[in-house]
Amino acid sequence: MLVQTIRSGVGQRVRTALTLLVLGSLLSGCFRPPPPAPVLFPDDSRVLNGPWNLTVMGLSGGPARFVHAERANRIVLWKGGQVRVYALQDTTGWEEQPAGALSDAVANTFDPAIEAFVTITAGEGSIGIRVVPADGAPAVTHNVAVPAGHSLEEVASGSGLVFALTRVAGGAWHLTWWHSASGALGGTRVVPAPRDGFRVSSNGRTLALWNLDAWRVTVIDTEAPHAQVDVRLGACRSNFLSESSADGRWFLVADCGSNVRAADLTEESPTTTAVGVRYTSLITFAAHGGEFVWRDASGVMHAYDLTERTREELARLEVEPLEHLEPWVRAVYLNRNAGLLVYGTNHGTVRTESLPPGTDAAVEEELPRLALSGALLDLRAGPLSTNEAGGTSASSYEFSGSFQAVGASVADEALAITGTVSAYGLHDYKPGLTPQVWIPMLTGRAVALDTGTDAERYELTFSTEDRRATVYTGELRDVSEGISYSVRLKRAAVEP
Repeated sequence: MLVQTIRSGVGQRVRTALTLLVLGSLLSGCFRPPPPAPVLFPDDSRVLNGPWNLTVMGLSGGPARFVHAERANRIVLWKGGQVRVYALQDTTGWEEQPAGALSDAVANTFDPAIEAFVTITAGEGSIGIRVVPADGAPAVTHNVAVPAGHSLEEVASGSGLVFALTRVAGGAWHLTWWHSASGALGGTRVVPAPRDGFRVSSNGRTLALWNLDAWRVTVIDTEAPHAQVDVRLGACRSNFLSESSADGRWFLVADCGSNVRAADLTEESPTTTAVGVRYTSLITFAAHGGEFVWRDASGVMHAYDLTERTREELARLEVEPLEHLEPWVRAVYLNRNAGLLVYGTNHGTVRTESLPPGTDAAVEEELPRLALSGALLDLRAGPLSTNEAGGTSASSYEFSGSFQAVGASVADEALAITGTVSAYGLHDYKPGLTPQVWIPMLTGRAVALDTGTDAERYELTFSTEDRRATVYTGELRDVSEGISYSVRLKRAAVEP
């Protein structure tokens, strides 16, 4: 019996291996890339030859993160590992200020109730609290003791308080809180066990202790932490979403089908009702009132008013490629009291707009302001590269010429530029054998040099997988400043 079992296993493995070999052969035939597109060299519009315009679209490296401090009239922005601070002036708009103590602030630690960044660090039987005001005032630090005999499980901050969720040896759960600014003890109480998670809303207004087996979530208002409200959940329940309005009235959840549902915490026994919105991107509440906001996959910013049950389009990204929008990074901030809308772009910047639109020109800006807006290139393509056998390659070439940066804060000077383009499997610049690659792609690299010192000033990279593309997207890095821009490269129109 043992021998028969072993033989059966070997036979099965052989049959599986043969099946995989046959399947691999079939797949390799199905996914054979099309032949390279014939391209007239060097006169085709896809070849870097003649005048080209390089346009800066924004900053590369993912989305910018931002926080608005309403009373301080400041925006704190995170981009490229740097913190940048902008204060709104009545006539000149957003003026950049020294970051100071905010240089190590983290966006998700912002407590809007006290307009400060509150960092909490766990120690042995204690927690450290560091409060950095958004208005530039000096930071303050405290150390507070966790109740004796309690093990620290979670920490959070909101409404000017710091919270510690602890557990005693017998198993009971406790919530203890201190005042963020002074470190003074505020109180302590027993709370239900958070069997399915302990969550703080992004604005710090509520704490949520989830218990999906009991079909409920216990919500604690951080402005009144001695009390709690149990919200009944439906059968299709989840703990994906846990957001609260700034006034503490509305609480949002998402069900197991990613449908957003709202509960009115002022009701005697609140339950949730569907609002007709899907939870497919980050949702947060406006700075005031009962509106929540989000950006969809089409680049449209929305607001939903829970009191009126109405929906409004706030703005949209119309001229940007939208395929790389990050849905779970905060993209929209709405403050109708301050007449301000702030939203992230797909190019690493944030835009500020006045509400209603056009009422305050000083507010309307794109941050951070970019020193470089583009460049003018005058290029000569050639020669075609040679292969290892000494023959001419059909898929790569060199180019050279001049590079003149354009922008409010750049010198008006022409730099020398040299580079190469490799389009293996994508373009056929000259009849001949074409190297075979799995994913056809054109890639280009170049450096712009100071004509006097040959020092590198800019590094350019670009690419495409489209055989017909005449516009290339890429990245331009300012070597001396350490800033990288997302750019678009397009042949300039030549007047007859």
